[in-house]
Amino acid sequence: MRTERAQLEEALRNEALAGATLLASAVGSELQKGDVERINSLAWALLNQPNIQYVRVLDANGRVVTQREKTFYVTDVLIEQVPVLELDKTLGTVEIAVRMTDLRKQQKKRFDYSVAVACLASLAAVAFSAWISRRLTLPLVRLREAARRMADGDRSVRVPEAGSEETVALAIAFNQMAAAVADHQALLQEEIRKATASLAEKVETLESLDRIFRSALAQNARRDEVIGTIIDHIRVRVPAEAISIAVWEEEKKIAECYIWESQGAGILSLSIPLDQTRLLAVAAAGQPRICADLRREAMGLQEEELLALGYHSTVYVPLMAGERALGAIIVSSREPGFYTDEMVGRLTEMAQAVSISLNNANAYTSLNNAFWQMIKTLSRAIDMRDAYTGGHSEQVMLLSRAIARLAGLPDGEIETIGIAGLLHDVGKIGIRESILQKPGPLSADEAAEMKSHPAMGAELLRPIRMFRKVADIVHHHHERFDGKGYPLGLRGEEIPIASRVIAIADAIDAMASDRPYRKGLPPSVIQEELRRHAGTQFDPHLATIVVEHFDELMALVLRTADATV
Repeated sequence: MRTERAQLEEALRNEALAGATLLASAVGSELQKGDVERINSLAWALLNQPNIQYVRVLDANGRVVTQREKTFYVTDVLIEQVPVLELDKTLGTVEIAVRMTDLRKQQKKRFDYSVAVACLASLAAVAFSAWISRRLTLPLVRLREAARRMADGDRSVRVPEAGSEETVALAIAFNQMAAAVADHQALLQEEIRKATASLAEKVETLESLDRIFRSALAQNARRDEVIGTIIDHIRVRVPAEAISIAVWEEEKKIAECYIWESQGAGILSLSIPLDQTRLLAVAAAGQPRICADLRREAMGLQEEELLALGYHSTVYVPLMAGERALGAIIVSSREPGFYTDEMVGRLTEMAQAVSISLNNANAYTSLNNAFWQMIKTLSRAIDMRDAYTGGHSEQVMLLSRAIARLAGLPDGEIETIGIAGLLHDVGKIGIRESILQKPGPLSADEAAEMKSHPAMGAELLRPIRMFRKVADIVHHHHERFDGKGYPLGLRGEEIPIASRVIAIADAIDAMASDRPYRKGLPPSVIQEELRRHAGTQFDPHLATIVVEHFDELMALVLRTADATV
């Protein structure tokens, strides 16, 4: 009985702790912002649990921020407190009181059962004493062993209903008592399971929102990456055979739809005219729209396509940034009437996090586009100083990124190599135009000045924090694999891999471009030069990769050259 009482009290305590921990994890940011209304809403949601008497949130100074309690007050409660933490800082405390009423009832029942067991044991002892001469020892031993096993927690134990009338009656009574205890324990475990499942559901929702927020706040969070993360979380939280994230801007008439299907391969991107969908109507309403059966709806072109693909029920959830619509979440199922209010509620809970993620991704995309445009403008200004190398920097950027991707370098490094490709000749700003535009061979002094441009470029870039890696790449892009390059004469693996990539891209474009003293070399000659200088001028591994994909890379050079012309 003590063990069962302790287990019941521990389960109740765990329920209180789970609820307090869940609320503490949810109200941290709200305490920081002072959003009492949101804290009240979260406290009310937790108060709906049947055993909770009151929920109280206190700030770091012990002042009550909010307190919500049941109308019918019970004094017999179990109180648990959980701190609200942000990193190592305590923002406040969540206090939850759980009613002990059910626990006391269970304890009383256990006491009644104990009395019954004691009575039965007494009867068994009397029967044992009275009938020991009639060899009734074995049934009583069985009954005693069953009682011991039951006391140890085995609720499935039963005793054979055999022997004398008294022994049979005793066995029946014991079995009835054991069955009643087992049924009650099963009922209690089911209630605990439901409460645990409900809490787990809420924890999963909070965890999904947290991961979406993290993707929204991550550095370099491009929109396609953020949308991929969002779709992954929606798939976990809401059953769907198709998920679309539609994104648009107010001045545009087109919605960019990122579509995932259970039978598809990855995420597809598709542009859809907004006037062919109900997306604007959903955004204007600002509320989810459930289409239980598309066959009974006034359909636009988008709904007709969904129905043609076999989808019958669809939910639209708008994504709002204040009063401005960013897009919508669309989930679809082949089963009519599939989506419940609970599923729509999950989507609605996630919509705010998704909106923040998209807003952040859109801002990053705009900044990234502006950043690249600035760098391209700078590289064109550099190329314009040399009448014979117009567009050279952009060519080197495209070739460098393609070679780095073929070499299996990480995406982040490929991005840095692209920037370095655009800026690899930035040091030519300090070279006299008479040298840059000289149609014939350079003198020794002129060649020495020209060879100073990698170090000069690195010196220009290095003070800019975001360009420090780029500066190192630019500094060494004229080094040779055999150590005969400049400015430092590095050799082999001493040369950064990114600099080796740009060196070979720079050489390819230089050989393919027309010069005052020669026409651009034919592709076959360029390919032969790469083979001949592999291991001396060029990294042999990179040279092999370039030769293997030569036609693909030359097509890139020629296509870009045509676009430049």
